[in-house]
Amino acid sequence: MTTTSKIGSASQARDWLRWAGIVLAVLGLAVAVYMSYAELSGQETSCPGATDAAGAAGAVAVDCGFVQNSIYAKVLGIPVAIVGVVGYLAILGVWLLEDRTAFLREYSYLLVFGMALFGFLFEAYLTYAELFIMYTVCSWCLTTALFITLVFVVSTARLVQHFRQPIT
Repeated sequence: MTTTSKIGSASQARDWLRWAGIVLAVLGLAVAVYMSYAELSGQETSCPGATDAAGAAGAVAVDCGFVQNSIYAKVLGIPVAIVGVVGYLAILGVWLLEDRTAFLREYSYLLVFGMALFGFLFEAYLTYAELFIMYTVCSWCLTTALFITLVFVVSTARLVQHFRQPIT
């Protein structure tokens, strides 16, 4: 395999990962927008899989309303769902514009990795709070945690590929 074909295949893999990441970020954004709408309009989200585990030792309930109204649902008075919207929009913006400016061509891998890492760690903290402090989870929160985790995995793979590419 020639050096040119190695570079081409690495570029194609990064493009595939980029588009997979964009799809995942759009899905995460959709969930975050729905949760933000519910928060800002004062409505409870529908809660797929809602259960009442009250009284069951060691059981975790599924109750989106409880989680949505907990102290963990806001950061500095800002609903966590809005933080998610901003985060997903920022990641999408970088991925969609990375071919348009020299700065983003050079640093998009690192920018998205950093944002996804922050989102992943923040969601890990929130999921920990749901499971081990509140003993109640929100199906929408777990869904967005899954999406940001997958975005983090994709951004990590792209970053590794970026640093492995030969210098031309």
